[in-house]
Amino acid sequence: MRTDSVGRATVSARYLTQRAAPRLTVHAQAAAAAFERSLPLTDADEVHLWEEAGHFLHQERSIEFNTLALDWLRRL
Repeated sequence: MRTDSVGRATVSARYLTQRAAPRLTVHAQAAAAAFERSLPLTDADEVHLWEEAGHFLHQERSIEFNTLALDWLRRL
């Protein structure tokens, strides 16, 4: 069994902590948002949880998503 695949939480965390760009993340599952919040965040990073959203939350809630993204981009 491989232990270096990105799907493993420990490997993913090591990889994701190397991100240098600001990030806006929107999750439909609390566990995914909690995992993202457990990683180092900068002042520009935002993590949102939309529990009632599905997999295509940017299409399901397009107005709210676009507003969120544009507001976040303006703050950068």
